Amino acid sequence: MSLFYFLNVFSKLKKALDIIIFSPEKNIIISEFNERRDNMSNTLVVLKGLPGAGKSHFLKTKGLDVYSISPDQVRNLVAAPVQVEGGVYKVNHYFEKQVRKLVLDLVEKRLQRGELTIIDATHSKLTYWNEYRQLAEKYKAKLYCLDFSHIDIETAKKQNVLREEYKQVDDLIIEKINTQLEKWILPEDIEVIKPGEWDSKFKWELINLSHYKRIHHFGDIHGCYEPLQFYLKDGVKEDELYIFVGDYVDRGIQNAKVLNYLFSIMNLPNVVFLEGNHESHLINWANNLQAKSKEFERHTKTELEKESVSRKTTRYFCKKLKKAVYYQYEDKEVLVTHGGISKIPDNLLTLSSEQMVRGVGNYSTNIDELFTKNNPKHTYQVHGHRNTFELPIRAAKRSFNLEGGIERGGCLRVLVLDGDGFHPIKVKNTTVSARYEKVEEKVFKNHTLLKELKESRYIKELPQQHYQNISSFNFKEKVFKKGLWDKQTIKARGLFINTESTEIVSRSYNKFFNLNEREETSIKKLKETLLFPVSLYVKENGFLGILGYDSHYKNVIYSTKNYIQSKHADLFRESFFERVSLEREEKIMKALRDKSLSLVFEVVDPLNDPHIIEYKDSKLILLDAIYREEDFRKLTYEQLTNLGNELGMQIKEKAFTFNAWEELEEWYNKAEKDFSNQLEGYVLEDKNGFITKIKLPYYNFWKWMRSEVEKIDKGIEPSKEALNNSRGETFLKWYKGSKHKKMNQDIITLRKEFYRDRI
Repeated sequence: MSLFYFLNVFSKLKKALDIIIFSPEKNIIISEFNERRDNMSNTLVVLKGLPGAGKSHFLKTKGLDVYSISPDQVRNLVAAPVQVEGGVYKVNHYFEKQVRKLVLDLVEKRLQRGELTIIDATHSKLTYWNEYRQLAEKYKAKLYCLDFSHIDIETAKKQNVLREEYKQVDDLIIEKINTQLEKWILPEDIEVIKPGEWDSKFKWELINLSHYKRIHHFGDIHGCYEPLQFYLKDGVKEDELYIFVGDYVDRGIQNAKVLNYLFSIMNLPNVVFLEGNHESHLINWANNLQAKSKEFERHTKTELEKESVSRKTTRYFCKKLKKAVYYQYEDKEVLVTHGGISKIPDNLLTLSSEQMVRGVGNYSTNIDELFTKNNPKHTYQVHGHRNTFELPIRAAKRSFNLEGGIERGGCLRVLVLDGDGFHPIKVKNTTVSARYEKVEEKVFKNHTLLKELKESRYIKELPQQHYQNISSFNFKEKVFKKGLWDKQTIKARGLFINTESTEIVSRSYNKFFNLNEREETSIKKLKETLLFPVSLYVKENGFLGILGYDSHYKNVIYSTKNYIQSKHADLFRESFFERVSLEREEKIMKALRDKSLSLVFEVVDPLNDPHIIEYKDSKLILLDAIYREEDFRKLTYEQLTNLGNELGMQIKEKAFTFNAWEELEEWYNKAEKDFSNQLEGYVLEDKNGFITKIKLPYYNFWKWMRSEVEKIDKGIEPSKEALNNSRGETFLKWYKGSKHKKMNQDIITLRKEFYRDRI
């Protein structure tokens, strides 16, 4: 007997033992949901049969070709057909290893998303099936063989010659494949079906649940045990059905209690658990993998391990999770998913698991109205996951939204269906994390400011994706180029406002300028206007990260000057989480909320975002704490230092203090000629809070060279000014004549290579 056979037997035995171990009854109860095809898992269908057997034709006539991956098509992408000895062109089989790798990569990507995946090829070798079995097991997919072995070799040969010439296969090869197919038998756990069985086998069945007295649908729980326990205080009744839509953990502070309770009822035949998007983190943890969620890693994981929640039991629970329930109750058809969809397809099997879990569209999509509009009057939808518009449970005429913000002091939403119709129920959650606790918050009503910003032709409003009612306001490019500064454009820089509550949720500095950039920052003018003492702070060379707070949604807001959702916002968020403990994170949120502050940081990330100045390590430097008010106001440096110490944050470095103009002037006359100082520069701030930037020669030169390199890469000659500069001429001649030209290297790398070549 083969090793393959023994592994197959062992796998079946292990699954049987798992059921016995976790079944709460001596007699194993199998739910009707596990007996039927009402809730198919990920599905991988692998075709098997001779060339010319009609495999591709079958898929096309069934409209399944869009779900199929054809190795022949991949071969044609990798290499064009080649001419053979007879003068005709054939599919190029020279790159089979590369083709096979691509096919497996494509299959894996589809299974990750839970898409119906069909592989259209002869599959004459058992090794192919071993690879598919591994992928199917990894992604909890059911593996089928769609078998065309009933097509005999003579028929296949006749149909083969009817294909396009380059697709035709030599008779000798067909005979060889036929011999290979006859040598082995598929493992028993791979279900074999014939083409004629497709329609009956691959249909997501509508299951009739009218025999239940009532059906309870539970919304997102998010680690909030008490509302769940209150609703189910009388236990689970045998003649009623209980469907949970997912998101059982994260954000709340009773995750362990929630899971342990769900474990206690998970084997009951009238309890069904759907998979929410947060369950991916739970699955990773249960399998000793790192969750791709800071929330889970920082909070949920800590709690689960402190309370000794069993990973093994969690794995078993996660295996029971379903993507959807589609049922009939009397005259109603009801689809239950976590994310919500816009239309029930003819066959739910064609809808990916990812869309069932994460929903169709995004958080700002009004999925409830879309469902009601797109589906027949006897169909209904129940979902959780998103409720950006804060809709009631009956979010549309035939769509119910069970996301109730439970973790923020909202409600556990429950929808009951019985013979009299639908009944929405809400159970208030009173056990809330300090991160979401309700306090009396001062929300600044900036109606006039908001109106002026929206009406200004010099300011652009950017509504923030996935953040309902939050927009950033920034001055347009022509303002900068033409100097069109006024009391509004000067504020429109890193300014985020909740356009519904009018609260400034995040703000940065008013726009300030470089030394000698404008009349008021000229040396001549500063001599007259600066109030001493004057402080100089080190200006690091990174990008701006802003930490704010939205009182309406009780969210900490991580952003750059323009966006909450962007590559740089993500880098800022990651840098913050790397350095801030859970205890300090809650202190920071309290400071943002209670003191109405924004924290402004310089984010230095040499690996992902190199600029001009070279850094060995990443940095996150607290620059200032700015009040979230219309008029610019911030903490003093002493107050900032105290706050930084309290929160455990690195703060900006005060490099110099000058008590008179003569001291500042003497320093500046030396600094503007000093090429050895490898800083971007300094920020000057006087006693009155006036701010200007001083950029240093080293930084200015290499920033200039970066722009000249970009010109050369575009085929444009460098400027005469650059070539007349001795340093610039030397560097640009090196670059134009070097192997580094047009390699899209950053200026730091080029500078290092330049200096290395000159040694």
